[in-house]
Amino acid sequence: MRKISLIIFILFFANRCLAQTNAQACNTFKSGKFYYIDSLAYPVFVKRKKNRQYEFDSYTKVKSMSKIWWISDCSYGLKLLWSDSKAERKKSMGSVTTVVITKIIGNNEAYEYSCGCADSTIRLKSIGIMRRQNN
Repeated sequence: MRKISLIIFILFFANRCLAQTNAQACNTFKSGKFYYIDSLAYPVFVKRKKNRQYEFDSYTKVKSMSKIWWISDCSYGLKLLWSDSKAERKKSMGSVTTVVITKIIGNNEAYEYSCGCADSTIRLKSIGIMRRQNN
């Protein structure tokens, strides 16, 4: 019985430590400069600062600004606030995208994500990788 209790305690402790490490790793992505590859295989550059996310699509040259809020340590919501593209504003204004960080890659260099988009035509792929820009 004592061995079973010890094994359960070790598993519980290891689980808590690993969960905390992932949460701390996710926190490193709350601000900074990043990029992801869109569905047309072009980079979209992202800058996060406080509760704003700014994006620049290198192919279409469209700039946009979204409100970002963290739902949990490893998930966040995005809501388009402004875009210099009339078509983008018409298509995405007011829609909310929920993004979940599913895996940290390397030494906090990137993360895999999945997203649930209210509008399936939104440019953000349902799965992908957000990478940190090297400055």
